[in-house]
Amino acid sequence: MLFERRHKLTRWQKIKRFIWPETGFRRANKYLFYRLVRLPGSVHSIAAGVASGAAVSFTPFIGLHFILGFVLAWMTRGNMLASAFGTVIGNPWTFPLIFALTGSIGQNFLGGAPLGTVEAISFNGLIDDPWNFFIDVFVMLKPFIIGGIPVALIVWFLFYAVMKLLLDSHFEKVAARKSAKLSEKLNQNKNKNAS
Repeated sequence: MLFERRHKLTRWQKIKRFIWPETGFRRANKYLFYRLVRLPGSVHSIAAGVASGAAVSFTPFIGLHFILGFVLAWMTRGNMLASAFGTVIGNPWTFPLIFALTGSIGQNFLGGAPLGTVEAISFNGLIDDPWNFFIDVFVMLKPFIIGGIPVALIVWFLFYAVMKLLLDSHFEKVAARKSAKLSEKLNQNKNKNAS
C-alpha cells in the first residue's frame, strides 16, 4: 500500500492517540487557528462563523449541528466554513458537560420539576404512531432546548469577542511584519542606488 505505516500501531496505541493526539492538543489547536486565519472573509465573518458553530453545539440536535451552524452563520453574515470549525466545541468529551448544564438550566426554567419517565423510543413507535413518537421526543428534549437557548446566546457573544480579539491581533502582527519587510527592502534599494 502506498501510504501504509511501516510499523503498525497496536490497538492500545490507536486508543491512546484517539484520546490524546501524538503532537498534543496545543499543536492541534494552533493548526486549527492557522486554518481559520486562511479562510476567505473579514475578521467579523470568521469570528461570527466560529461563534455560530460553538453556539449551536449547545443545542441537543447533535446530528444537525453543521446545518444549524451554517444557518446561524448565514444569519450573522459569518463564514460558513468557520462555523464548521466552531462545532468542534461539541464533541464526545464535552457533550456530557453541555447536556448537564443545559438540562439543569432548562429544568429550572420549567419550574424545577423532575423530567419524569419517558418510554423507550424505538423505530417501531415511529412507524406505529408517529405523532406520539415526536411528542415523546419533544418531552425528552424540551429542558435541553429551553436551557440551551440562553447558554448558546452567551457562548456566541463570548466566542465572537475572543475570536475577534485573536484574529485582530494576528492580522496586526502580519501587517507589521509585512511593513517591516517592505521598509527593509526599500532601505536596501536606497543604499544600492546611493552607491
